[in-house]
Amino acid sequence: MILDERPSDSFKIFLKRCSDIPDIDVNIVMNNCIKSMNYYKANKILRGKLKDKQYLETKWYMALKNGEQDYSIYGGDDYLGDIWACWVIYSRSYLRAINNIKSLGNHSVVQDMGNISLVADLGCGFGYTTAGLKQLFPMARVVGTNLPNTKQVIFAEKLSKKYRFEITYDLKKIGNTDLVFASEYFEHFYEPIKHLQEVLKYLNPEFLLIANAFGADSIGHFPQYKVNNELVSNKDIGRQFNQILKDSGYKKTKTKLWNNRPNYWKKI
Repeated sequence: MILDERPSDSFKIFLKRCSDIPDIDVNIVMNNCIKSMNYYKANKILRGKLKDKQYLETKWYMALKNGEQDYSIYGGDDYLGDIWACWVIYSRSYLRAINNIKSLGNHSVVQDMGNISLVADLGCGFGYTTAGLKQLFPMARVVGTNLPNTKQVIFAEKLSKKYRFEITYDLKKIGNTDLVFASEYFEHFYEPIKHLQEVLKYLNPEFLLIANAFGADSIGHFPQYKVNNELVSNKDIGRQFNQILKDSGYKKTKTKLWNNRPNYWKKI
């Protein structure tokens, strides 16, 4: 199963899956996997030295300086390499952590949620996290949201057949959801609080697992975010984001997870 694979073995399987899709250049994917892994695993000083090699990140922030949002960065082979690195370093670790029997002291976060019937993985990328969620909740319907007409969704759609999850491009079509999982997702919206309110309205989740990194420079992130026609720095947006969840009837549960990530929210 996908959560149990060693990263080195999983990497070989991932590249083989890429090679089975005619429109994907495996060499581009592989090279960007290596660059992205080195970048995300580096400390702050080393990351600064590697920053100029992050083509997609540079392209994104240059477009922002010119008053544009270049969403073409999500569409190509090189982005597959980036989200592979994010899967290995972040999302995979989050899923394994919430399934750890000690994540809430004497039981796991997964156990704490009880019977889960519907899971939504927001911004599912190439589908590995969605597959991992299906492994954790085998009896649940698991749906990943994605962008149409991208290499990542071509990959995710193929993976969905093997791991029995669904892909949708419309949040409104999912319906009332037991669990929303959102890892490094809301940072990619210029108006993240507005989008959070849409998620709460259309999915009405009982539980949310959220790992935001608003303050970090990365592909698709913004130095400032828009909230009610005002600009808020990426350092301050997290506080307002959490307040909306509290005002909407959710409470953050303290866990034993490292740095309390992902944040575990329950409807009161």
